[in-house]
Amino acid sequence: MGGEERWCVVTGGRGFAARHLVEMLIRYDMFFVRIADLGPSIKLDPTEENGTLGEALRSGRAQYVSADLCDKSQVLKACQGVEVVFHMAAPDSSINKYELHYSVNVKGTKNVIDACIELKVKRLIYTSSPTVVFDGIHGIINGDESLPYPTKHIDSYSTTKAEGEALVIKSNGINGLLTCCIRPSSIFGPGDKLLVPSLVSAARGGKSKFIIGDGNNMYDFTYVENVAHAHICAERALASEGTVSEKAAGEAYFITNMEPIKFWEFVSLVLEGLGYERPRIKIPIFVIMPIAHLVEQTYKLLAPYGMKVPQIIPSRIRLASCSRTFDCSKANDRLGYTPIVPFQEGLRRTIESYSHLRAECQPKRDGPSKSSICLGRGLVADVLLWRDKKQTLTTIFILVAIYFNFIAPGYTIVTAVSKLLLVASVFLFIQGILPKKMLGYTIQKVPGSSFDFSEEMSRQVALSVACVWNSAVNSLRSLCKGNDWTLFLKTYKLLAPYGMKVPQIIPSRIRLASCSRTFDCSKANDRLGYTPIVPFQEGLRRTIESYSHLRAECQPKRGGPSKSSICLGRGLVADVLLWRDKKQTLTTIFILVAIYFNFIAPGYTIITAVSKLLLVASVFLFIQGILPKKMLGYTIQKVPGSSFDFSEEMSRQVALSVACVWNSAVNSLRSLCKGNDWTLFLKVVLSLLILSFLGAISLQHLFIIGLPIAFIVFFVYEKKEEEIDHLVSKILSLGCKLKSDVKKIDVKKIQ
Repeated sequence: MGGEERWCVVTGGRGFAARHLVEMLIRYDMFFVRIADLGPSIKLDPTEENGTLGEALRSGRAQYVSADLCDKSQVLKACQGVEVVFHMAAPDSSINKYELHYSVNVKGTKNVIDACIELKVKRLIYTSSPTVVFDGIHGIINGDESLPYPTKHIDSYSTTKAEGEALVIKSNGINGLLTCCIRPSSIFGPGDKLLVPSLVSAARGGKSKFIIGDGNNMYDFTYVENVAHAHICAERALASEGTVSEKAAGEAYFITNMEPIKFWEFVSLVLEGLGYERPRIKIPIFVIMPIAHLVEQTYKLLAPYGMKVPQIIPSRIRLASCSRTFDCSKANDRLGYTPIVPFQEGLRRTIESYSHLRAECQPKRDGPSKSSICLGRGLVADVLLWRDKKQTLTTIFILVAIYFNFIAPGYTIVTAVSKLLLVASVFLFIQGILPKKMLGYTIQKVPGSSFDFSEEMSRQVALSVACVWNSAVNSLRSLCKGNDWTLFLKTYKLLAPYGMKVPQIIPSRIRLASCSRTFDCSKANDRLGYTPIVPFQEGLRRTIESYSHLRAECQPKRGGPSKSSICLGRGLVADVLLWRDKKQTLTTIFILVAIYFNFIAPGYTIITAVSKLLLVASVFLFIQGILPKKMLGYTIQKVPGSSFDFSEEMSRQVALSVACVWNSAVNSLRSLCKGNDWTLFLKVVLSLLILSFLGAISLQHLFIIGLPIAFIVFFVYEKKEEEIDHLVSKILSLGCKLKSDVKKIDVKKIQ
């Protein structure tokens, strides 16, 4: 290029597409190129250093200038003495932050336009986006430039891009400035830091196996050199004289490779080219979209603390699931644009440029992953880590079915479990009835041994539980000592979100029993002539005499322990429920009443109630640990840390008891699996239905009804065992007699 120096400026000159435009301008020797970007200085890659750009910078054919588009003085400096401005600067489109996009795409663009008008720049080519006509809902097939801006765009990037584009088109012809806008669709190629790297990242994270939607949405992708070529075509058209520049100026143009392809086919070609598995599993949009919204909200909260832009956000989901193809006839007719690199060639160059991201180049992990170590090698690990995709998808399907049938209706835990066991029992019985072969298919039976729970298995489970328990004992011991404020505050901080409220007032029925109630009988005496004929003391004496058979010394002596004692044993529970130590029983009742009014009556969930209870217990343990051994002459009894120990022997005994109960139920399950015991099946179904009904009772009602019954029933049965047994036997004998009479009547009818 000889004669007078002709300069152009490329804003955002270190961006993906802008780098290719800069190199193309230098190669074509059209202009001296000024590269404007935010960085204080330009940093070249080794290939750039030894290539066209590095040589141009050293020779003076290119220069770098640091410029912030939001600062008009810096924009004026960057545009000083230039003939053409290629305005390509834009923030990351994946960051849905309106303030950022508005400051660059609208305010920055306005500063560029003002600078061009003030400095009498001849031509301004603005890099827009096809998303300016996309609403994120309706697909676009072979769309042309007649498409209007939607009332609502897919994200803030598209909204502000549309505003910037409108400003550029409106400024055409002011002070001799000619403008046009380029809308390149889905740019790909070497140097891309968004599309291909994000696909590879998803593939390495095991997320590339999914297709969002039906996978048939069509797309127009544009190789990056074709985008650079389109900008040069636009500049030449505007620089032409006569009708060519008149037709080209003040317009927007869609730019593509003119080779539409299915979006997910393009993704598959890129991934397969780099050695990764192509996506196969289709996920409906209505399933993934709520997750995307949740991820986006999480990003908004955590972005200030360094969270990277997630891949699953609503705007990307919409872009990946809708069709978007565009007609380039207008660009071809008015700008003379035709792709210079075919799609397949561009794809080949792109894949070759990312050889460092190939599957075989990813770093090998030393040893198992942390997830594998945490989950182990069992069935749970296989499912959660997707080692067997069929097994994982089956599990997800079963869990979804369980959710909609047992959890979503709002059942309590007991009712949900009872219903689940009922369904399982019916399934086991039906599969036991079915023949081994049906319609040529072999029916796999569930073996009864599947439900066995061996002593060794129970021991391993018990040891794990004991280990977890005893790991917490050290913390409890420290709390009991009352000298570890750090631990106390940590415990409090953990449980405080479920913190205590002021206890509720005692119900009116309790107050009635504790209030005085005397009444005046003057009216009855005056109008009815009523006067007591038996004084209170005489009435009381007669009453007591009439119940001489109920005197304490008249109660029959029991031979051996009562059935209540045998049932409850000789532990603390028996002493409390059978009122053997009235002080201890009353203390327990007082504690249970306090628990009810503080943790259950307010209607908390089980987790919240337990957390509150643990919070109170932690505070109590810490305070009693702080207190001296003696206070005001009274000895303060300390809670020893050993109270929380759970020995291996104790855990073994508990596990053996659980295993015994479990294996006693296995015989029933085995019989159900055989499908030949209708009586047992009906008993199981009836029991589970009753349990399901009882499980629907709220924790409040269970506490109010269940605990008083427990305290009263065992005590009454302890005192009146013989009378109750006699009454029960009498009822049973009447029932047997009735049954016998019914049978006799049936026999007579038959005869």
